[in-house]
Amino acid sequence: MTTAGSVAVGWPRRATWFVAAVAVAAWAVHRDAWPWIADDAFISLRYAANLVDGHGLCWNPGERVEGYSNLLWVLLSAALLALGVDPVAAVRGLALCAAAAVLATLAFSRLLPRQLPAQLALLLVPAQASFALWAIGGLETPLVMLCVAWAMLGLTAAFAAAGGAPDRRWLAFAGAALALLAWTRPDGPLWAAIAAAVVGWLARRDRPVRALVALLLLPTAAVVAQLTFRLAYYGEWIPNTGHAKVSPLAVCLQGGWHYLLSAGVALRSLLLPALLGLLLGTREPRLRAARWFATIGVVVWTLYVLRVGGDVFPRSRFVAVAFAPLGLLAALGIAALAARGRAGTIAAWIVALAALGLARYDAERPTADERQQLSRWEWDAVAIGRWLGTAFGPADPLLAIDAAGAVPFYSHLRTVDMLGLCDATIAKTPLAADRVFVVGHNRGNGAYVLARQPDLLLFNIPGIDPVPHWKSGTEMIADPRFFAGHRLVLCDMAAPAERSPELGPHQFLPWLRLDGRLGVQPQGDALRVPGYLFGSWRQPFPLTDATPGMVWLSQVAVAAILDPASRMPVGEVRRAGRHALQGLTLPAGSWRATADGLPAGVTLALVAEAGAFDLVLDVPAATPVPFVVPQVLLRRDD
Repeated sequence: MTTAGSVAVGWPRRATWFVAAVAVAAWAVHRDAWPWIADDAFISLRYAANLVDGHGLCWNPGERVEGYSNLLWVLLSAALLALGVDPVAAVRGLALCAAAAVLATLAFSRLLPRQLPAQLALLLVPAQASFALWAIGGLETPLVMLCVAWAMLGLTAAFAAAGGAPDRRWLAFAGAALALLAWTRPDGPLWAAIAAAVVGWLARRDRPVRALVALLLLPTAAVVAQLTFRLAYYGEWIPNTGHAKVSPLAVCLQGGWHYLLSAGVALRSLLLPALLGLLLGTREPRLRAARWFATIGVVVWTLYVLRVGGDVFPRSRFVAVAFAPLGLLAALGIAALAARGRAGTIAAWIVALAALGLARYDAERPTADERQQLSRWEWDAVAIGRWLGTAFGPADPLLAIDAAGAVPFYSHLRTVDMLGLCDATIAKTPLAADRVFVVGHNRGNGAYVLARQPDLLLFNIPGIDPVPHWKSGTEMIADPRFFAGHRLVLCDMAAPAERSPELGPHQFLPWLRLDGRLGVQPQGDALRVPGYLFGSWRQPFPLTDATPGMVWLSQVAVAAILDPASRMPVGEVRRAGRHALQGLTLPAGSWRATADGLPAGVTLALVAEAGAFDLVLDVPAATPVPFVVPQVLLRRDD
């Protein structure tokens, strides 16, 4: 059917629009996002993998803490892992399917106005760099988008007929989408409250109680079921992530304001047409429920994002949740212009095409806004995790880490999350008054982490920055026991071959506990010292001058590598000179050091130094390097 100023949009044309939207999304993914993935996606995958392996929904086997905030996403990921799907492919496949389903919902339903310029809003959504990023980011954001879109679709269909009671079957459909949303995100019930407000208003003359029951029955049951499970399994009323992320109102509002300002600039190509839709609106009765849901939803969700302070992920993830309502409002704004005669139609085309061009311009242009910049370390963390699992996994060490995503997942090591998302003690530790507000990064407990005696520590972003930036780490380095008992070690993930001794992307710097499972350990009647400790550095306490550390970083010549034959970690000596494990405490008595396979002329010695010993490896200048030192054995002479 064709009406004045509009073009009927049948299934063939809707399919064409859908294909075009998918093509725009694919181009945007290629240009704006690939191969980025969120480090936190591997937190959800760790829970999914533990579930598949029979350990339950836990972070470490035997330790129950709800460190995820996306139950349905974890369960869907677990189902794919159980089928043997690669973990990254699993979460990316789920995200891509959900993102495509959002576009299909907008394309094939009658959510968007029929005017042809308004249909361009369907392309405006996938043209956003944020949509592309989260279509492959590995987290639940596209599934949240889809549930919101389905809820909007159900409300629209329920009130499509002018007059009369709403269709309770479609209200139940919207309720089912909201129930899935409640299991996908802890803040999902907020959208159920928004939908209830819309239904209560529109059905106020037609038995609103029945309409509200049809809408809210399934979401309420979903919330009650998850709360019952949480209390029974974790013994908590709210997720552990809620404890970790809650911060004072004033600092949240400041962070949320800056977050929304950043999103406003990055997403202006969608937000400005959506604002036009809010101002001009529509008189189409069939879209009244959708318009109310989109309007109230965007306003309430914006206030919620302001209250919680946004999040730390790039490209406005929290605003992306509302892309379907924003797309609808943008389409309504363009349609309202097109309904104002020939001049309005021309203006509508100009607005739609300009918005598309602006979306791609904003996606492509360099930006100084850190909230819109992609991080580049996540795949390094994947490689580090795999290396740690191979090198140190058999020793079953305890890892403590700030970025508790890819490294714990791929290493399979028992892990302390020093930011507290997956640790109940840290999540409930009071905030420090002087901490700078960063969502999910404000909590820490250095004394608690030290008491757990981790064998291996990675501060900050995994890589070559060993200096802590967050609360647990900064508290630990203020404790002299940390420097007395831990050593900084260079680990090299590259295969043994010619390589530069300078730090590069294939190297990282963990702290090792000297008396831990990766340090000095009893072996029969001797003490075993791993060869890679010859390259370690004992930082003085208190550290008043950073120069010694910079010298060590530039001159370290012994690295931990994987022996290609045994796949065991060994020390590779890369330069002649004097290499020492400093500050080794030994039981009273006389000790001697031995090591098999040392090149001719290389000597070992224990040198007394300030109540302890330095284990010294002297390598003459003529010695062929590199060579490997698997271990040193210390035995008593007496």
